[in-house]
Formats: sequence, C-alpha cells, structure tokens
Amino acid sequence: MFYAIWHYARLTGDKEFLYREGIEMLLQMSRCMASWGGWSPRTGEFGFYGVMGPDEFHMMVNNNTYTNVLGKKLFEYTVEVLAEMKQQAPDLYRRVVAKVKLEPNEPKDWALMAKKMRVLKDKKTGLYEQHDGYFDMPHIDIKKLPLSLIPIYKNWPYIKIFRYDMLKQPDLLNLLYFFSREYTLKEKKANYEFYEARTIHESSMSPALHSVLAAELGKLDDAYAFLAYASRLDLDNYNRNTEQGLHSTASSGVWAGVVSGFGGLRTDTDKLGFAPRIPKKWQSYRFRLFYRGTRIEVAIDKKNAAFKAVSGPAVRVTVYGKDLTVDAEGVTVKLKR
Repeated sequence: MFYAIWHYARLTGDKEFLYREGIEMLLQMSRCMASWGGWSPRTGEFGFYGVMGPDEFHMMVNNNTYTNVLGKKLFEYTVEVLAEMKQQAPDLYRRVVAKVKLEPNEPKDWALMAKKMRVLKDKKTGLYEQHDGYFDMPHIDIKKLPLSLIPIYKNWPYIKIFRYDMLKQPDLLNLLYFFSREYTLKEKKANYEFYEARTIHESSMSPALHSVLAAELGKLDDAYAFLAYASRLDLDNYNRNTEQGLHSTASSGVWAGVVSGFGGLRTDTDKLGFAPRIPKKWQSYRFRLFYRGTRIEVAIDKKNAAFKAVSGPAVRVTVYGKDLTVDAEGVTVKLKR
C-alpha cells in the first residue's frame, strides 16, 4: 500500500489526495510497521522478525531485505510528507495530526527506525542477502529437478522446501525494478544472475519480472524467453495448475514485459524514463501510455524509437537518460544496441 501511494503521488503530482487521504494511511501504516518491528540486542539495528517476503518458499525468516527496505522507505516517506505538509499545507497538517492523535515522538521514532534499518548487503560482491542466513542455506540445482516434481509444492512438503535456497518467485529482485534508479547496473547484474539461478518460477508473477530485468541488462534472448514463458504459461500449462483458473498476473506481466522490459519504461524518477530495445525475432512493436493528461504513443523498430503525443499537451520524458519533449509532432531517437 505504501508503494501504491508513493508511486501514484509521484506520477500524478496529486497533492490533494496525498495531503488528505494518503497521509492518513501512511501514518497508520507507519504505526503498524513500527509495532511489528524490533531492535536487535546484538547490533542495535531495527528490523522485522518472523516474516515471509514475496518468495513464498521461505517463511518465518528474520530481516527479509525486501520487507525491511519497504519498511524503511515507508518511514522515510511518511516523515517527509509530514514535514512538507507542515510548510505547504499547515491547516491540513494540523487536521491529520489531530485526527490520528499523532504523538510528537512518533515521527522521530520512525526516522530512527529508518536510519537504523537492517539492510543485508555484501559490499564486496554487491549481493543483497534475501534474509538473515539465506547465504548459508544448502544449495539445490533447480535445473536438475525432474519435470514430474512440478509444481513442487504438490510433491514436496513445505518443511522440505524451506530447507534449501530455492525460490518460488522474485523477492529481492523486485526492489531493482520498483526503485530502479537507486541501484547500479553492476548491482542489478550481480543480484539478477545470483537469484535467477535459484528461482524455479513456480509463480505466474515470476517470468515477467525476470524478463524486465534481463532486458535492462542487455540479456535480450533471456528477456524474450521469459516473456514467451509468461505469455504461454496457461496455454501450455507450464506449472501444471491451469485447471485452477487463468493467471491474470501472467497476462499483466506480459504487458509489463513489453513496456517496462523492451520498452525500458521506469516510473520511479521525476518523469517517465525509457530505454527502448527490441528482441531479434521482432520487426517492430508499439504501445500507448496515458501520463498527466497526455496519451503517448511509443513505436519501436529495428533502428529507431519514436515518441508522439497522440492527445493532450506536450510532456517531458527521458530516453536513455536524456531529457526530451514529446508533443504532437513527435520525436525520434536512434535505438541503442
């Protein structure tokens, strides 16, 4: 929920929602997360204990990095919005403080929790550890598992699944996509290669995210293979569970694989950012986005990426890190290899 509020406010600039409804939710979520966390008597760090991150094959773990980072960002954003409101919207600030009965020490406590949040990273390799002790878990070569074991949760008891470093779906890798600008390409490559080798993709959400990151890293063949996997997940019943219903997350993931993967769309910056690429088997592709009142069409072929405002006013975006104005006449950029 924090990410949805942060992401929406950042993309739309809707301060009215943020100052009226968003901040109230952020305050209550911060209270909730603060009550769920705890302080390590050994290191003095703050963290979350006995949790399960996005990877469902490891539960009741301590300091899942994805969970800790989201908690850290929630605390920081809540404190930031409060300070902003105190200056920019003092009446609304006083209103929400009174409504939720905010104590003066609470934002200070959250700021300290964020500052002291435990984030597990090996500085030498750039690898983030999924949770306390993950790097010490016995390794299993997932490529040697026979197809007859899929889906593995139907064939292995969870107590056996939990013993290994095998992952069901992306966990830490989500951070590299959601907060793309905060991680270097070197860090993304190291973590992608390490965790993809341990991910069995027994989730409809898994292939598309890997496709997005593979495309960013220039692994276009891998990106295409993961996108194809996601698009045919139910048609070919890859995970042997289509009888339970279609996976809408795979369908939406295919869209993300095209737009955020090969289109290179990132939305965690001050404006929309693109880094277009094209797989070998495609001659061209195109998609449209609606951004701050403007409908943008993006058309990509083997040589160029063209951006045009189909309707609405001109907007600023970045393409390969360079600021561009997209208007009704459009702008064309040479595709980078």
